[in-house]
Amino acid sequence: MNSLVDPVLIVVHGFNAREQDAFDLTAQAAGLTGENTVSCPVWLWGTVIGYDWPTDYVNTLNPHTLLGTYRHDLIQANANAVPGFSSFLCKLTSSLASRELRIVVFAHSMGNYVATRTLIQNPALARSISHIVSFAPDILQTDPETGRNANSHYSNPGELVHLLGAVRHGVDDRI
Repeated sequence: MNSLVDPVLIVVHGFNAREQDAFDLTAQAAGLTGENTVSCPVWLWGTVIGYDWPTDYVNTLNPHTLLGTYRHDLIQANANAVPGFSSFLCKLTSSLASRELRIVVFAHSMGNYVATRTLIQNPALARSISHIVSFAPDILQTDPETGRNANSHYSNPGELVHLLGAVRHGVDDRI
């Protein structure tokens, strides 16, 4: 754990993802690929960690088939991903307790469900997370105190990279 650099970015993938897709998403977030997707340069993040959880994968746009996959993955999220992510975060935060490292969670699709259910079941973990960035969130996200939409949407990759740089340096509170 001594080699981790601030901030620690944890990428949580969504439903209908192959394990290779999860690794690719993590590599893209770390800026390690030349894919035509939003990627963050390596210098922007200290440490990037992918959290992989068991999902089904089907290569189809058939709604009936996708609904079955969605149901399967929702069961997996509740049975495996949420308890596993909670355990992972508990171990990580315990290991980092003596260091001033921020934890940022990037969650895509049903990965948002995994992240929020983890925090609902273990609210103490929320104190350890400085930001949660949601992409295509699979849940309604509303601030319970203000009723305002708490989702952040970024269509311009340059704006997202700028925002992530600001988060890294602790000067932006938009997320």
